[in-house]
Amino acid sequence: MFLPAVTIDHIKEITGLSFDKASDFEALADMISAKTSNRLGVTTLKRLVGYISDDRATNKSTLNILAKFLGFTSWDRYWATVNLDSAWDDEDDALWIQELPIGTTIKVSYLNRTVVFETIMFDGKAALKVIEAINGSLQKDDIALICKIKRGERLEASKVYRGDYAGAYHTNGEVRDFFISFPKDS
Repeated sequence: MFLPAVTIDHIKEITGLSFDKASDFEALADMISAKTSNRLGVTTLKRLVGYISDDRATNKSTLNILAKFLGFTSWDRYWATVNLDSAWDDEDDALWIQELPIGTTIKVSYLNRTVVFETIMFDGKAALKVIEAINGSLQKDDIALICKIKRGERLEASKVYRGDYAGAYHTNGEVRDFFISFPKDS
């Protein structure tokens, strides 16, 4: 998992580091340790900012340490305070599914249709399980492998699992809006 760009920018702003050389990550590890009394590995930090490629999931305790370094009590508190619309408007107004805590609920509206998803782990990756579907072809309990949700674009799933059947999926209309509800117990 890579950190969202807004988070990386926040860390750069706080630390003055640019993450363009390996020594920046050792410095960041030292700063995190000094502020939180917890040490994150240099390789983990490199992975989180995309300095090295690794698609392993990041555990919650690592994210909580980063959130404490940023001045929040937990990753979920940090995430809830990030204004997704304004922060991601600068990037691409997209909601990246792999960056969401498991148990997050997302209500998506397009055309005259609404789908409510919950983030789950499926085959070791973040996926969306349909909780409710109104006027669409998705059905309750379908599991959709969706990379991102973006206003003004079609909702696309590389695969949708319905029982033993798997197929691709995309909406005919563009996403009009989406609403996010983070899990309370995270």
